[in-house]
Amino acid sequence: MRRIVKKMENTLCRLIGTVLLTLALPLSVTAQESTRLNLSATGGIIAPRLHPIGEVSLCGNSTLFTPRLQVGYHLSYQDGKQTDDEMRATWVTGLPRRYIGNYQLRQTVSRRMGLSAGSTLRWVISERDRIDLRGTLKLQDTWDQRYHLGINNIVPLEGKGHTTYSGELERLTRAGGALSGRFPSWEGGRLKQKVTGALALSGNHRLPSSTVHLSWSIDHLRHEEDCPNEQVVAHHLPDTEIRAEIREEHLPHLSYDEISESSYGFRKISEKSTHLGERSYGAKTELNAKVAEGQLTLLLSGRRLEASESDTSDKVHPLLSAHFPTFASMPKRDLTDASYLGGRGVLYSLGPLVDHRYVHDLDTWDEQSFSRTPNIPSYLPASFDVVTELADGLVEWHKDLLPDRLSLTLGSSIKGYRLSFLCHTVVENRAGEDVSDTKHYFALLPYLTLDYKTESGWLAYLSLSSDQVLAPYRAMIPYNKHSSTDHTVEMGLRGLRPEYRLSASTGVRKEWKGNHISASLDWVGSRDYLYRYVDPDFTQEDFGELIPRQKSAVPTDGHWSLETMANAPFAQTLGLTIEASYRLSHLSSSLLRPIGVRMEYRLTGWDTSSVETLQHARRERIPLPGIGHHRLSSAIDYSTELWGVTITGDYASDRCVSVGESALDDLYESSSLRLSIEANAKLSAHFSFIFRGDNLLNTPTRLYQGSGDFLYRLAYEGPRLTLGFSYTLPD
Repeated sequence: MRRIVKKMENTLCRLIGTVLLTLALPLSVTAQESTRLNLSATGGIIAPRLHPIGEVSLCGNSTLFTPRLQVGYHLSYQDGKQTDDEMRATWVTGLPRRYIGNYQLRQTVSRRMGLSAGSTLRWVISERDRIDLRGTLKLQDTWDQRYHLGINNIVPLEGKGHTTYSGELERLTRAGGALSGRFPSWEGGRLKQKVTGALALSGNHRLPSSTVHLSWSIDHLRHEEDCPNEQVVAHHLPDTEIRAEIREEHLPHLSYDEISESSYGFRKISEKSTHLGERSYGAKTELNAKVAEGQLTLLLSGRRLEASESDTSDKVHPLLSAHFPTFASMPKRDLTDASYLGGRGVLYSLGPLVDHRYVHDLDTWDEQSFSRTPNIPSYLPASFDVVTELADGLVEWHKDLLPDRLSLTLGSSIKGYRLSFLCHTVVENRAGEDVSDTKHYFALLPYLTLDYKTESGWLAYLSLSSDQVLAPYRAMIPYNKHSSTDHTVEMGLRGLRPEYRLSASTGVRKEWKGNHISASLDWVGSRDYLYRYVDPDFTQEDFGELIPRQKSAVPTDGHWSLETMANAPFAQTLGLTIEASYRLSHLSSSLLRPIGVRMEYRLTGWDTSSVETLQHARRERIPLPGIGHHRLSSAIDYSTELWGVTITGDYASDRCVSVGESALDDLYESSSLRLSIEANAKLSAHFSFIFRGDNLLNTPTRLYQGSGDFLYRLAYEGPRLTLGFSYTLPD
């Protein structure tokens, strides 16, 4: 643990030093008269709990010694607090009807702090040659505390009708353990730190003939995520009588008789640390030249990604358990809040839970009070090493068949992909043999585009193309990760195949005086279609079938969720998109001229072949995740030289989130309407105010399982309101 903390400290110091150097260099050597700086700051709240949020940014550009050497730079800092409310109900099949197998109420309080810096150095060698050096650094710390009330392993009680059940109550608190040698944590929260740095060198050159243009780039990206010392304390009460009812808007409500705090027994103390590291190297070169009265483009690119994830997880056992504080004696926090879950806090209350600061202060490394056991089945299968290599080549030829009227583009890309991995296995509670393999993929992807422009200014096009889509590397390797807090198992599939797509699109577009209108029709057919698979009722038997020889993370009477990706033999979509924007600037009325409207509407239909699920169920047709029948985005703005207001509305119909074993297990996100507003006022040539309001309707995220009658998840983030200013220093 100390090694992880020390590594995080060193990374932080390097980042701060680099940021200061990045900003100090251009400011120290730049002539004052050639510098342009902009300072902006915003502050606001997240309703209804009035959590503060804010951001400060500085950006500028200048010349160094000579106009041919230019530098641009930016620095920003964000800080904000947020509370997320969530209700989750997992429905299982029972007789005579479906019922809730797991039920959870959660509240997560978090604080996110982010620092971002970057700089671009441009050397204009000549009118034909330019070289750019770019560097960016991002540091994000997120501290969070989670309070969790769960009713797990629910079963109907015989002779009690269809509204009374038996279940296990669980009261759980998640916080961060003490990080010795690091600045104090935010209110004892769990830390998740992300560090990203990127460096890129690129060039653009036009040869003296003026018919050949060459561009190239090389880059390096490094990303690290650390979550050290996540501590969880949980208590439970099995065999509790539960009453279930469905309230307005299909919202399930589970209740039980008042229970004494002394009735809860100790369930677990656990501690977990995770680390993810990714490094990538890329190179690209592109050549454009006039050949045979047309434009020839040659492109070569390559990228190598090295990724590794390591987890450590320990079960913590209190020594002298009889003297260990009981749930009743531990310091607690009453989570009764009227604003919880969109103002439903009277009915949906978490009640008393162990204070997260007490969890944070537990010294689980005190050998006089605790013993520790490595939880090998938890962390070892979740650790892996991956190397991916992607090579891409492209040949494209563009020619005007009729000058300024008809043009043709022919091309083909060649993609080669290599995936190597090393994963770990577990046999019962012991480490098994490591699994390693290398996979190769290759694809030839031609495409064609025809563009035709009429005399009246309309542009019509026809496009035929092909593409290969690769799943994230996590989904293609045999690893599994489970969370007893969230009751989930995440798994990769070794036999997952890339998706191959054929696309056809046609459309028309016209632009005039800052206005435009367009309509397009597109078809996409996919072989080995990649989709997200979630089994909300994942049992111990299912775990043993998919992951043999490993001790099941799912208890005998548990209902967990499995999350992975899978292939469908064939899927196709057909979509119609209409887009338009129009300004009333041509009207004679000075009151109406500043008005502008924008609208985009998409209608989509789909079809699939029959699919065999992971549990060998046969489905004739599945929905496609992420695709809804209707999507509408519209905006209206009123802009003058001194001020402006823009109101934006986005509507999306029901859309699939994941596919399950049957239609009853498919998860959908309910239709939603989101409204935002942005306003600005220019007080002078250099000073302006900005106001922004997001999620003004407090639209929740609603997921249902199978049909709208079975609500699966309800989550609220709250409206976000910010007010700020922008100031640009005079030249």
